[in-house]
Amino acid sequence: MSDEIKVAFNLSAVNGYFTDRVALGQVAFDQANAGRGGTTQTFTDSESNFEQDGVTTEGLIYIRNLEATGRASFQFGPEIGTTGVAEMMCTLEPGDFAFFRMKPGVQLRGVCVPVGTAYTTCKVDIRIYED
Repeated sequence: MSDEIKVAFNLSAVNGYFTDRVALGQVAFDQANAGRGGTTQTFTDSESNFEQDGVTTEGLIYIRNLEATGRASFQFGPEIGTTGVAEMMCTLEPGDFAFFRMKPGVQLRGVCVPVGTAYTTCKVDIRIYED
C-alpha cells in the first residue's frame, strides 16, 4: 500500500505590502506499519517526556497547544543524550501547531511556559504516526 497518510497544506502571509503564498495542496506519505501513538498530555513547568506508547518506529508527528488565547505556551525539543534534559527548539503559542517527520528513536520532551501564576499547566495534543 502507499499514501496512507494525507495532509493538505496552504499558507498565506499578507502584511501591508508583504505577501507570500505556499500552496502545496495535498501531500501523501507512505506508512509501512499501521499505528499511532501519543495522547492529549498535560505538561507543567518541569520537563517531561512525550508519551510515545503504541509506536515502534516514529514517523510523522502532529503537535498542537490546546490552550486558549492568553494562556500558557509550550516548548519542546529532543532529549540530549542520556542527560534527561531537552534542547528546546520550538515554542507553540496557544492554538499553534507543528507537523514534521521525526527521526526514529528520538525522545521528545516538553515543558509548559507559564503565564504568571494563573496558567501553570499546558494541555497538548500529540499524535505520532508509525513510519
